[in-house]
Amino acid sequence: KAKVTLELPWHHFTVPLVVSDDGTIQKEEHENIIERTINLNNMGEATIVFTNDELKKHKLVTGYGGSSVKITATVTEDLTDIKRNATTQIVAYRHDVKLDMEKQGETFKPGLGYNIVITLKQMDDTPIKATIPKRVQVTTFYSYLFGTDSITQHEDKKVKIVDLDAHGTA
Repeated sequence: KAKVTLELPWHHFTVPLVVSDDGTIQKEEHENIIERTINLNNMGEATIVFTNDELKKHKLVTGYGGSSVKITATVTEDLTDIKRNATTQIVAYRHDVKLDMEKQGETFKPGLGYNIVITLKQMDDTPIKATIPKRVQVTTFYSYLFGTDSITQHEDKKVKIVDLDAHGTA
């Protein structure tokens, strides 16, 4: 038998027990925990699927992504009642790809070119699949002093559509 628990990785506050007049204890349901108990196959393996809706319902993932979820698996032997467990932590992202920018430097000299390498990657930093469209809108914001008056600043922006190569780089 195996019990798998999904919960938020940070500390939980203790919940007080509610004891009724007749002496029974009412157990409150934890909204940030999902527990499942399953039987393992002959090889000692099992597959458990948690849907996105289920994770959102228990507030383990958020709509904006970047949520951390702690997964704990406990296996109990039927004959000896010996328990073994393992814990890992995963991050759930909103999108399966990210844009990575590699700058030439923190400063630049006016009038000279300034290069930036833009790379489209999967969240684990592996290259993207060839089927993903490779067109990115890049917006550059810049500001400078307007005239000799150091109080007045002029801000401007440029918008450019950049086509990425087969490796997701421009």
